[in-house]
Amino acid sequence: MVLNRSMNITQDLHYAGPLADVLPILRSEELAFRRIQELGTPEYTFTHNEVNGKPTTETTVTIDAGELPDRAAMFVGKYVTATVKSVETVTSAGAQIDYALSAKLPVKVAARMLLVDTGAVTAGRLEVHLNVTIPFAGAMIERKIAEEIPKILAKDVKLVNELIVKKRG
Repeated sequence: MVLNRSMNITQDLHYAGPLADVLPILRSEELAFRRIQELGTPEYTFTHNEVNGKPTTETTVTIDAGELPDRAAMFVGKYVTATVKSVETVTSAGAQIDYALSAKLPVKVAARMLLVDTGAVTAGRLEVHLNVTIPFAGAMIERKIAEEIPKILAKDVKLVNELIVKKRG
């Protein structure tokens, strides 16, 4: 029996630029490429479109199973393909970016980033909903992932801020 539960993780973020500088970076292929480099050198595709007036990106990576932790590798074949789709909604109050991960893995991930322009900087909050559906080990794996998320996000915010500074030139 697999319990239908999920872990919710919330993290505050601080970007070193106004929202008008942050949003183009968050939807850029350069950021996607730099994030993917952190995974090694998997194959990837990146698309950026407007759907119903909303900026939408889709990044798909293919990772060799040998690059995954042993426990995860046993649930995939020779490789795993994962797609992260983001949909951005901008309002007068700020922006909301909804992320969805799709992959043939026993993991479901959805996230929402709320961004508020405070002038020279942008404040954000990321809410992640994580559900690992592996019997007996799901909760333990969720806790391990939850422990890593603050470190991953700190590196990611640093990367976004570097790209903001680079863009200002």
